[in-house]
Amino acid sequence: MMANIKASTILLKKSAGARQIRGEMFGKTKMTNNAYCALGLLACRGGMIKTESDFDNIGEPEIRMKFGLTYGDVAHKCPTGDGFGDRDIICLIIHLNDGHKWSFKQIGEWLKSIGK
Repeated sequence: MMANIKASTILLKKSAGARQIRGEMFGKTKMTNNAYCALGLLACRGGMIKTESDFDNIGEPEIRMKFGLTYGDVAHKCPTGDGFGDRDIICLIIHLNDGHKWSFKQIGEWLKSIGK
């Protein structure tokens, strides 16, 4: 499935007013009102979340499909050079959000640099 909007666009242009949660969320994309991890922001601001209960039904596979971030993507290395590499894009988004505490803007700029 081809994405109709790029993940980088959401993170760069539609994150105003959202607070970022960094750290292990144990499979959740939203912890408190208007606070998200990078994947949660993609789901919410990408039009995948209509009601609060939708957060229980949206996960990594749905986000992959919506934004064309498939398992078959070329493996990437962490842009920080920390040795975390040969991962797909979703794994690196999580790594950058949680491990490096990158902002939505930083993650969006990296995604834009690789065409996503």
